[in-house]
Amino acid sequence: MIDEKYMLRCFDLAAGSLGKNIPNPMVGAVIACKNNIIGEGFHEQFGSLHAEINALNAVKTEHIPLLKDSVMYVSLEPCSHHGKTPPCADAIIRSGIPKVVIGTKDPNPVVSGSGIKKLTDAGIEVFMSVYNREAELLIKPFRAHLQKRPYIVLKTVKSKDHYIGKKGQQIWLSNDKMKVISHIWRSETDAILVGKNTVLTDNPSLTTRYINGKNPVRIVIDQHLECSHDLNVFSNESKVYLINGKLNKTENHITYKSFDFSLPWLKECMEYLFAQKIYSLLVEGGTYTLLEFIKADLWDEARIVETPHLLNDGISAPNITGFQYTDPIQIGDNIVRKIFREKI
Repeated sequence: MIDEKYMLRCFDLAAGSLGKNIPNPMVGAVIACKNNIIGEGFHEQFGSLHAEINALNAVKTEHIPLLKDSVMYVSLEPCSHHGKTPPCADAIIRSGIPKVVIGTKDPNPVVSGSGIKKLTDAGIEVFMSVYNREAELLIKPFRAHLQKRPYIVLKTVKSKDHYIGKKGQQIWLSNDKMKVISHIWRSETDAILVGKNTVLTDNPSLTTRYINGKNPVRIVIDQHLECSHDLNVFSNESKVYLINGKLNKTENHITYKSFDFSLPWLKECMEYLFAQKIYSLLVEGGTYTLLEFIKADLWDEARIVETPHLLNDGISAPNITGFQYTDPIQIGDNIVRKIFREKI
């Protein structure tokens, strides 16, 4: 139970870097000696010292002799290579810490097991935490970033009889509390994406007007440039990327980016957005758009909002299958289910 307590503390510490160290992973580290924490830290921002180094630096001078009897807990395998900072595994070895407990292995091929090997070769005992799944969930965005693309969340709202709406009609299915939560989700992401049909039918603003939060970058897929710039989504409240098949140019806050839609273009589009420092993407738009991401296997998480409404007919909700690791969340008469593409 002691080991579990300290690993949970690592997760809490790691959360302190949320949105600050992208595209690096969130990592927390704790050094404990005889049931007392003598040092802790997290990877605070991209390019800065890693969690393990911050934890070692936090150890007071008078406690340094205790390191030889201490345990380091770290949510992610210590790095073993020279990047923007020296290898953390080397610093742990030099510290004299005899035991390390790790949340999960580093998925980066540059590390992936070599940090553990370096520690064990130096005579350090290495153990994997029982909280491997929680540690894996913490680094899911990092796995996407290793592929040079954003962490992609699909969002859909559906009726009890599995429709998302009716063609050409603006229909609201979610309740008022759910709308507020949706705007919180928007504020937590770098960008939000919809297709042309959603823009023409709903005329959404795609802002965070229900809460006090930052507006995400707005991305519209409009192959033939059919959407009028008088529509809400093109307001100057945030930057807009207009993904199309005709133009490459920037006018004020709107950037036109052209792709060849006769090819598998979506992966290239996601790599382009990643290069624009869009590291997280919320896809809100329509069954067709959602299915494009599903068919391309380009998604990490889906948030499915189930409502009690009956539409009887209309546009069928996309079938999103994956793995559910968290309990459904009840929001009034709406239910939110989070689905992950990959098994942990």
